[in-house]
Amino acid sequence: MKNRKAVTVIILFLSALVSLIPVVSYAVTASISPSSILYKGQSLTVTATWVPTFKGGCTVFANFDNGGPDHEIPCSQYQPGPEFGTCTGSVTYTYNNPGTYSIRVYASNCPGEIPVSVSLPVRVNCLPIDQTSPTDLPDATAGIPYSYRIGVSGGEQPYNFTQTPGSPLPSWLTLQGQTGVLSGTPQSPGTYPFSLTVTDSCPLARQSVSKKYQIRVGCPTLNITSPPSLPQGAAGVPYYYQMKTSGGTGNLSWQIVSGSIPPGLTMSPAGVISGVPESPGEYSFTARVTDSCPTGPQTRDTILTLTVSLPSLEVQVTPPSLRVPRGVASSQVLSYTGITDAPSNLDLLSTEGLFLAGGQEIGRIDSHLRMSIRNGTGRTSETILFPVTVIKRAERLGLTRVKFRRIFTVSPVATSGVKTMASPVTITAEAEITITTEAGAPLNITRMQLYFDNRRAETTVKRNDPSLRAYVDIRFTGSGLLEGYWEVDGRLLSNVKRHIVYGRTVTFETPKAPPLPTFETGTHILRFVLTSPEGVPVPEAIYFVTAEEFIRTFSISLISPENKAEIEYRPPVFEWESAEGVAAYLLEFYDAREEKPVFSAYTRKEEYVVPARIFGKIFHPGRTYRWQVKSFDETGSVLGVSLLREFTLREPQYVLPDRSPVGSVRSTE
Repeated sequence: MKNRKAVTVIILFLSALVSLIPVVSYAVTASISPSSILYKGQSLTVTATWVPTFKGGCTVFANFDNGGPDHEIPCSQYQPGPEFGTCTGSVTYTYNNPGTYSIRVYASNCPGEIPVSVSLPVRVNCLPIDQTSPTDLPDATAGIPYSYRIGVSGGEQPYNFTQTPGSPLPSWLTLQGQTGVLSGTPQSPGTYPFSLTVTDSCPLARQSVSKKYQIRVGCPTLNITSPPSLPQGAAGVPYYYQMKTSGGTGNLSWQIVSGSIPPGLTMSPAGVISGVPESPGEYSFTARVTDSCPTGPQTRDTILTLTVSLPSLEVQVTPPSLRVPRGVASSQVLSYTGITDAPSNLDLLSTEGLFLAGGQEIGRIDSHLRMSIRNGTGRTSETILFPVTVIKRAERLGLTRVKFRRIFTVSPVATSGVKTMASPVTITAEAEITITTEAGAPLNITRMQLYFDNRRAETTVKRNDPSLRAYVDIRFTGSGLLEGYWEVDGRLLSNVKRHIVYGRTVTFETPKAPPLPTFETGTHILRFVLTSPEGVPVPEAIYFVTAEEFIRTFSISLISPENKAEIEYRPPVFEWESAEGVAAYLLEFYDAREEKPVFSAYTRKEEYVVPARIFGKIFHPGRTYRWQVKSFDETGSVLGVSLLREFTLREPQYVLPDRSPVGSVRSTE
């Protein structure tokens, strides 16, 4: 009873105590500065005020991203009250993506009643879009590729560039819509206006801005690229030089405006300096070139120096000495090398070749030989035939040494109104010839003939046939080292090198390894090229590779009857050696006087006997027959072939019994 009274007293005390605690009303207010409407990348500040607060009281947060991380707003300013104080604080945030957002400001961990929250709407706009490139875009040059990228600021990428309706691009210019790159190659000078529109990808609303532009296209800058010191000339030697430029437009016109060009030379309106210099010396003059640019002609001047020297010219003969056999006509290749210190191009001509012995002319070759010297060097060659008559004339004079001489002439070309040197320049070239025995004479090739196994210079083979061979017959005189090579379709096949002594003919065969290539179908050209002696005409042969595949077979060894055996007139046993992979054998019998088989039969064994009835009808006594065996695999492809063997049937000593039925002349066992 006492305990119950005590509990009642406690409850009454607590009730009185609770009634003494004041009722608290919580509140949160918030504001945005500078505005609730701003641009991407612009910072905003949220300022919140909340009440009540006290030590260990409420904590206020701001959520900016509609569910993103919370940002605590610290209590930076506290205003105490009679019972509970008021807090004010702020937090700064930056939006990097355009859109519409709702900022939620709320209190947490407050004692007593449930805290309240505040929602603040925010709109983040895209930055204004603008084209930043200047109206006058960089100049272009006719004939030179042009490229420029339009600059853009603000907005949201990706951008899209288009031509503004009513102001299209010039025909030579193209626009890359995704990048804003203008590119093309103008052909004609002038000013080209146009307008471009760029549109961004702002998620709130796309923005567009247009702008007018123009590109001025000028003529390529005219420049003279010829060096100030022109290539040297030589007195009495034809001279030619074409002045060089870069850039410019239209026709060019050249002229000499001051100074002295070498006598005998002129400059044409096309910029060609030509003629025959008359006097050595160093000459300086000023040349001018003018183009035909429609926006205004361009002119350039250059001071040129041209040195004219006395030309030195030499013609060397290779070999300088040689041997020829007496009593036999032979030939030899002579090479001529022209050398000059004059940079001008020269053309030499020799109208004849002379054989001289003891200062007397004993023979003549009436053939023209030309040589062009470029950059100081020129080469030419000829094959000289040494007639027996020339050799005999030298021997009648008691001489074994003969000279072969050619005189080359450089004839100046007369130019209208310009003097030329009175006499042409001549150069003598000689080779010394020693008459000797044929064995002691150098190797001289007189004839080469190329052929295949069919003795002709053309043949047809199957694809991948390794048996193709070719041969070359070489007729020669004298002795020496013969060097050359086989080539197919211009590709080296193998080299040939052999010392040949006195004789008449030698034959070379294409190697077995590597064989002549037959893996590509079509026509192939085979050549045998001699590198020593030089100057021998190269013979050619042609072979055609068909698409039919060459089948490599093995030889079947026959056992009996022996080749050319004479056997009795009765069906003999034909035997041969077995081989792996064989599914069937085919026997073929030929009358020695026929090309086609008179009888054939298939069998799976390595022996065969012709049925008696067929034997009596097909084979006749006293005649000679040939037989052959072929083997096949399961697919019917030929695996092997035997050689042909012969046998002769003697007159019969008895009459064959007629027991075997006659069927097809082709049978199978």
